[in-house]
Amino acid sequence: MDDYLHDREEVYHRTETYNAAVSGEYMDSVDLACTSHRVVFTTGSRVVDIDLHSIDAIEYEPPTIPLDYLVGALVTFVAAYAYSTTEIFPDLLPDLVDVGLSALLWVAGPALIVGALLTYGPTLLLRTSSNTYTFKRGDLEEVPHAIRGAQQ
Repeated sequence: MDDYLHDREEVYHRTETYNAAVSGEYMDSVDLACTSHRVVFTTGSRVVDIDLHSIDAIEYEPPTIPLDYLVGALVTFVAAYAYSTTEIFPDLLPDLVDVGLSALLWVAGPALIVGALLTYGPTLLLRTSSNTYTFKRGDLEEVPHAIRGAQQ
């Protein structure tokens, strides 16, 4: 990033974040910078340069824990408890399958909670006429202010 930015270019805000794909999955760690004329982010050797005047909309969502993970964990815990304490499938499944399914449910619940905690953080969407860039986690709360301040 330092090689790409000009020495005379004023950097209003710079942070380490994650570029998220359309599906919402984390792709790559990126270095994001807002300068007086553009927003630049790097992913490995790839550099994306967005002119400030081409940004049509900025959407910022404060840090949140994804509700779908927590609902999934709750449903998994209820299913694991119900499956472990009642005989839902009496004598239809071998004991090894019963134990394996019960263990899978008891492991899936905490895994969903860990997933929710790992995805906790703010989300920033930069919309242009040709693309939408989604960034998750990191110090993103100042980026919209830096972009709008630089556009004026």
